[in-house]
Amino acid sequence: MLAFATALFLGFLHAFGPDHLAAVSTFVSRRRRLLPALFISVRWGLAHLLAVLLLGVGISALAIPLPHWLEPYAESVVGVVLLWVGIVALVRNFRSRKLHLHPHHHGSLVHSHLHTHAHGEDHLNDHAVTLTGLVHGLAGAIPAIALFPLGLLGTPWLLGAYLLVFGVGVILGMALYCVALSGLLRTLSESHLQRWAQPILASASCALGLFWIARQGPWGL
Repeated sequence: MLAFATALFLGFLHAFGPDHLAAVSTFVSRRRRLLPALFISVRWGLAHLLAVLLLGVGISALAIPLPHWLEPYAESVVGVVLLWVGIVALVRNFRSRKLHLHPHHHGSLVHSHLHTHAHGEDHLNDHAVTLTGLVHGLAGAIPAIALFPLGLLGTPWLLGAYLLVFGVGVILGMALYCVALSGLLRTLSESHLQRWAQPILASASCALGLFWIARQGPWGL
């Protein structure tokens, strides 16, 4: 029982990895309301859980040792996904802003100013959330399996239950983060900072993606 309680706690902490937060923050920044933000966290978490389960149980059932060289390549793929998510978000943000004249009336005097406004929140590609969760899950399965009690490694069903609890912890942690971020972004919605939140978070995802590729990749800078 202690092992499963530990798995839940470790999964909760695992959700707060910088690569996880960077990607999900970019998605939440386009859906600032509570329920959509919660939906993103659950969808990402379930995809993460599915990838961890399939890889972990498959390795245990087939008794195939995991190559040591695989983890750096998996982490570099995570970096590529972070970079892709950030670039797509920046492009969407740029396209959603339209330059136009905005007239102002001051008594009989009428003058115009150039303005840009974000026209609604583009429909978020939910498949991108799922894909990101899967990639993070495949990369995260390796350290998750490493945390499994060594005496039970030969039992796929126990490993599956352990990873399932670990995945639930990840979902809970990510849900807490997304709800908190959603509340923060709604608080900023009345200020000029709100329009910068999405491009800042997207740029952070790009920067972390480049860092992840350089640092976590097989070349190991």
